[in-house]
Order: sequence, then structure tokens, then C-alpha cells
Amino acid sequence: MRLRAVGALLLSMAVAGTACTSEEESAPAPEEPSDPPSPEDAAEQSALEAYEGMWEIVVEASHEGDPDPDALEAYASGEALDLTQHMLAGAVEDGVEVEGEPEFAPEVVEVSPEGDPDTVTILDCVDDSEWVEHGGGSDGEPESGDRQVDATVSDDSLSWKVEDLRLWERGSC
Repeated sequence: MRLRAVGALLLSMAVAGTACTSEEESAPAPEEPSDPPSPEDAAEQSALEAYEGMWEIVVEASHEGDPDPDALEAYASGEALDLTQHMLAGAVEDGVEVEGEPEFAPEVVEVSPEGDPDTVTILDCVDDSEWVEHGGGSDGEPESGDRQVDATVSDDSLSWKVEDLRLWERGSC
């Protein structure tokens, strides 16, 4: 009887040990801390977020007929802010309604200065064929297609903002 009790005790310890081992093996191992991004990588990421955020606000405002969205100033300043506000205001004044969304393909082409960047240059080829304008007294089919967009995004010590924006003619990329 004593042998049976010892055997049962060993069996229960083995099962408990197996259960602990299985849980330990299935628990994820702690991740090694990754190296922080380089200043250039961080600048690139922040600049792309500002560029994409600016366009998100512009597209949303174009759908709503909002000529001057307050949120735009969080992503754009200077000439870029003036240009995007002018585009939105012109569409509203002309009675244009917009639907759909453009497709973006931004690429960082320059980060400067090296080591402590505060300026990022972005080159994009925007396909606006699905971002369609209706109304406004235009004759014929609306123009659409690929167009090159150049953007300069800068860090003003508080945030990254698109400060210069150049839209090229359709078919430029």
C-alpha cells in the first residue's frame, strides 16, 4: 500500500512537473530590446506621417466641402498650407463635389543634415483617377491620372510639417 502511495505521489509530481514545463515552454520569451532608430530613420518616419496626415485631411475635407479644415495646420505650414487651402476653397467656390480617394506612393529621396536631420524631401506619384470631381460647370470628362508631387517636410522643434508642396501636371510620373 505504501508503495502504491509513493507511486501515486511520484506520478502526480511528474504530471505537475510536465504541466509547469509545458507552460514555461509555451510562454513567449522576453524580447530583446531593439536598437532605437537612427536620427535619419526617425526623421523619415515622422516626415512620412506628416505628409500622409496632410493628404488624409485634404481628402476628407474635399468630400465634406470644407475649404479650411482646422486639422490641416497640424500637418502643413507655409506654402504647402496655402496651396492646400487654396485648392479646397477653389473647389467649394466652384461648387465642385468630390468623391473617391487618390492613391499615393511617397518615397523619401533626401534627409538632411546628416546626424541631426530637420528636413526631409519626399517624391510622390499620385494617381487621382479615383478621386473624382463632379459639378462646378466643367465641360467634358474630368482630367485625372498620375502626377508628380514634390514635398519638403521640416521639423520646427515641435512637430514635423509639410512646408513646401509642388504639384506637377498630369502625366508627369
